[in-house]
Amino acid sequence: REGNSIPAPELDALKQALVQEQRAVVIQKASAEKARRSTSCLQAFARTLLQSLNQPCFQINREGKVVLWNTGMILWTDIGDQEAIGKEITQLLPTFLSTPLLNTIREASTQAEALTHAEEITPTHETLSNDDDFESVAYTAIPLLKVPGCVEGCVILLDIV
Repeated sequence: REGNSIPAPELDALKQALVQEQRAVVIQKASAEKARRSTSCLQAFARTLLQSLNQPCFQINREGKVVLWNTGMILWTDIGDQEAIGKEITQLLPTFLSTPLLNTIREASTQAEALTHAEEITPTHETLSNDDDFESVAYTAIPLLKVPGCVEGCVILLDIV
């Protein structure tokens, strides 16, 4: 079946292309693993940083469920972190605060879909008032991108006025 055989130079070229492709796959896997480890380290650092703040701070996911609840939140709400984690923010905070926060994460998700760079999403700053007890809460919502165009959640920093 010599009519079906590949000439030696073309066979060598195919072998070289295959070897280069295999190397590229190995490099991509190594890069992906390195990026995963870096992301994991950054997430651990951010979690530690947020937990150490005295300022009330929490993190919610895209569905509005609490992922992180720091000591400042525990002191302000009298709700422990184990009780808060996994619950919807609407179950934990007054409506005058929880509704705008959920709207903020929805707006960030919409904004992120059109972006290619994380630095293009800007934090949201707003002050909200509860007319019933004259309490004001200023907040900063920082969207967290899993990858460009995909909001994973928001970190919320509160300033009780």
